[in-house]
Amino acid sequence: MDAIALGASLIMILLATVVIRAVITFVPRGRRLVVTRRGRAATVKGPGLAVVLPGVDSAVMTPHEPDYLDILWLAATTADGVAVSVNGLALASVRDPVGYARHHTSPVSATVTEAEEAIRRYVSRHDLAELADPSDDDLRELSATITERTGEWGVEVALIEFSRIEIRLKDDLLKWADGFAVRRAAALSARPDGSRAAAPDGATSPALSHTDSHSVPGTVSHTVPGTGTLHHRMTRSGQRLAVLARGGERTLFVYGAGAGDTPLQTIVMERDESDHLAELLHSESVPERLAALERRLADLAAQPR
Repeated sequence: MDAIALGASLIMILLATVVIRAVITFVPRGRRLVVTRRGRAATVKGPGLAVVLPGVDSAVMTPHEPDYLDILWLAATTADGVAVSVNGLALASVRDPVGYARHHTSPVSATVTEAEEAIRRYVSRHDLAELADPSDDDLRELSATITERTGEWGVEVALIEFSRIEIRLKDDLLKWADGFAVRRAAALSARPDGSRAAAPDGATSPALSHTDSHSVPGTVSHTVPGTGTLHHRMTRSGQRLAVLARGGERTLFVYGAGAGDTPLQTIVMERDESDHLAELLHSESVPERLAALERRLADLAAQPR
């Protein structure tokens, strides 16, 4: 009899354990459990132990702490026509667990999709130079725009960060660099004292590091990442030309009288060809300058000490 009673007790314990494990759910820290019971409003439970009745309740685990969502290799085009690839982060928080649980698809995927579309629109409204240092107001506005959509499933995007913006080396980048340098050269040559003029709309370039290669007004140089250095020259008569220095190769761009950024003629020269042309363009040839220097040294040596 005792053996039968002991066996029955063990069975009851096992059954109770199975029932408890089927009914009791552990909600970890940083999570919430949204429980919907037939005919009743959904309730949010956790962290800790929560009761979920099988066949009666439906339960969805939702994140509770903010999380960073990756925005990776997002293709976009700037307002001035440059194709870029954007990498960044979106800081997302679940403000309405019930709305999150009821979303018909994955809320995380939907949030990333909305963030990518909003970033594409943001990039399309800004020039390449403006993407280097977006203002805090712009980023807050971008976050608010995303939240207007993600709020439908209970998600708030509190922060957008651009960690990296890459520029693909294509014709549109060279055309942008060409046009940017022409506008800078035109503004610079317009100054009678040769002082530097501000870029259009006060913009500075993230992709091209700017250095004046000459003190003569009208010459502007830019480094095109992965390509070389682009030197633009605006003559006093208003004519324009440019030289792209890439390794030992030189490419000469000749422009027309209009304001267009597309050169009329492109001439590619090897190192020896560009050296010969440079010698021809000097007001004096190299031998002539060497001869003048020798004469000057001879005059100095002949002076009494």
